[in-house]
Amino acid sequence: MSMYAAITSDHLRNLLEDSREGLGGNGWAAKTGEFLDQMRSPELSERLKAIRENRDYAEAYKEARAAEAVSQFKDDQERRIREIERAYQEKLEAVRDGAKPRRLAANPADSEARLGNARADARMMLDSVPPEQVISHMAQLAQGDDEAMAHLLLATSWPTHYLASRRVTSNPSTGGTWEQVKAPLLSRVYDPQAAGALERLTRLERFKGLGDDLRHILASWQPGRV
Repeated sequence: MSMYAAITSDHLRNLLEDSREGLGGNGWAAKTGEFLDQMRSPELSERLKAIRENRDYAEAYKEARAAEAVSQFKDDQERRIREIERAYQEKLEAVRDGAKPRRLAANPADSEARLGNARADARMMLDSVPPEQVISHMAQLAQGDDEAMAHLLLATSWPTHYLASRRVTSNPSTGGTWEQVKAPLLSRVYDPQAAGALERLTRLERFKGLGDDLRHILASWQPGRV
């Protein structure tokens, strides 16, 4: 396989190992590992070698049998990819359903109004803060008495967009990213079960684009090369 595909394969293996405890069931992770193992297996290469070394076969027949074996292997692997994609998406949606914060208000319109006010307040308070202090100030705001502010900072994507606009990636004094800093604060807006689901969701989302990665590995594969 190509250098990029080999790197992608190793990266996926490392992600699977690092995230093993938080990926949950339904088999998609195990199937991904099996797919990667198949891509490195010498079984097909040995089968092709046996076909090409068989003196009872004419050359044209050897080539036809070899092409058939390769085509069948690729078809089987594509079927595995579709199964992995389906199982992964089902797991992602199930975990996402459980990773929701407590309601800010009973009425969604009221919630959005309060979040809108919190966005305006947060921007007003953070815009004058030096970039190297933004993350620590966000943490202070998240721990304050304003429930809407806590929801904004801990349960929406607003902080990610704001930090990108300020070109802030981590806290210089600690090296911590916002994701790391906010993790101990999630109980302010998430029940324990939902907080656990959110952690699993974060691990699962590291595998977005999994099907495309596997197809790239398959497309770059050549018999006899791993």
